[in-house]
Amino acid sequence: MKLSNYLAPLVLACTLALSACSSAPLTASTLLARADQVLRAAPNPSGVAMRVTPPEVQTGQSLSLEVRTSGAGYLYIYQIATDGNSLSLLFPNAVDGANYVNGSVQLPRPTWRIVARGPQGVGYFVAVTSEQPQDLMALAAQVREGQINIVGRYSAAMAQLRELP
Repeated sequence: MKLSNYLAPLVLACTLALSACSSAPLTASTLLARADQVLRAAPNPSGVAMRVTPPEVQTGQSLSLEVRTSGAGYLYIYQIATDGNSLSLLFPNAVDGANYVNGSVQLPRPTWRIVARGPQGVGYFVAVTSEQPQDLMALAAQVREGQINIVGRYSAAMAQLRELP
C-alpha cells in the first residue's frame, strides 16, 4: 500500500483538529448577541417567562429560577457567566434530566443547587421551551462553540443576575 493512502486521512484529521482550535474567543457582546438572536427568532415569545431569586447575590450564595410556561414543552436553561466569556447548559443536567414541563417549575430541584461562582459582574440565564426534545449531545457541542440553536418551534426568555463580591 502506498504511503499517500495513509497520509491523506492523517492530513484531513489534523486539519479538522486544528480548525476546531482556531475559533475566535467568545466575548460578552458575542454571547449576548447570540442570545438576542434566539429571543428575537422565537415564534412564541410570550410562551415562557423567567425570574431569578434573588436578583443580586454574593459569590458563593445560592439562587433559584422560577420558569413559567404557557403550555407543555421541553425546558432548556443556558447560562452566560458573569465573566461574559462562557456559555453553559445549566438544565437539563447530569443530576436532573426531567425537563418536560407544563406550567411553572422552580429550579434547582432538591437534588442540586445553583451557586454564584464569580467573578463579580452581570450574568444572564436564557430559558427555552421547545415543542420537541432537543439532541443533548448536539446542544453540548453547540454550547462549547458558544452557540444556542433550537430545532423546531420554541419560546424563549432571558433574565439577569448581578453578582457582587
